[in-house]
Amino acid sequence: MKRATHRGLLARIVSSLASRRVAKQGHPRLRELGVEGLESRSLLTAVAWDGGGGDLDWNNAANWSGDLLPAADDDVTINAAGDVTILHSFGAAEIHSLVSHDSINWSGGSLAVNADSTGFGQFDNAGSVAVQAGTLALRGGGASNGSFM
Repeated sequence: MKRATHRGLLARIVSSLASRRVAKQGHPRLRELGVEGLESRSLLTAVAWDGGGGDLDWNNAANWSGDLLPAADDDVTINAAGDVTILHSFGAAEIHSLVSHDSINWSGGSLAVNADSTGFGQFDNAGSVAVQAGTLALRGGGASNGSFM
């Protein structure tokens, strides 16, 4: 039975190759296929905290999957083992969304989020947090002497 199946497969391959040869020679019964370009797309990327940098610094690229800091098109997840607090003390960060199961201490700099986001751990803000689209639900409480916009 396998031998017959292989023979059938071989026959289809030979037939396909013969059809391609005929198409290259311009057989009138075969129509030409066109290729249409697509518009550019911005793909959202999932980025997760992996703690590979050995510290708790948001700005250490080695702490993130792919060893790249989260960017504006990234959906960020923080779910570290144990009870940790992620630290951000300087610079500007813009992300698409955030889901954090751990505490975050945003002691300086700015964070901009562009979609619904949730913090389940404590979120302390002494910097600037801008919710540009969607909502930011802080379910773990926290303190703020910074700004939320």
